[in-house]
Amino acid sequence: MTDFSFTVQGRAVGKQRPRVTRAGHTYTPSKTHDYEHIEIPFAIGQAMADREEVFFAGAVQVTADVYLYGKAVPDLDNILKSLLDGMNGVLYLDDKQVAAIHARRLSCPKAEQRVEVNVKELW
Repeated sequence: MTDFSFTVQGRAVGKQRPRVTRAGHTYTPSKTHDYEHIEIPFAIGQAMADREEVFFAGAVQVTADVYLYGKAVPDLDNILKSLLDGMNGVLYLDDKQVAAIHARRLSCPKAEQRVEVNVKELW
């Protein structure tokens, strides 16, 4: 079975609710958008620099250790939503392939905030 690990440096961003303009247009807040479309794919790309490209076609298990500083932290489930959406089209086609999730939120010094991720092929 194939597995792949990567680390997203910095404070994790929980999935924020879509916003609606006065004109009725819906958009994703920039903080969430940047985390999902820039920071997560960048971290995956850095981890792939040392090995050949990985793309999972079947069911996967995602393990995430979220290291955060402070008492006012995003909900773990919202962080996972951002993380899983950020891996869409990069490590797998769609997050519906995720069959198992193991996640922990842990405390750390402010300068060491990060998310350590492992994606493992199940079948």
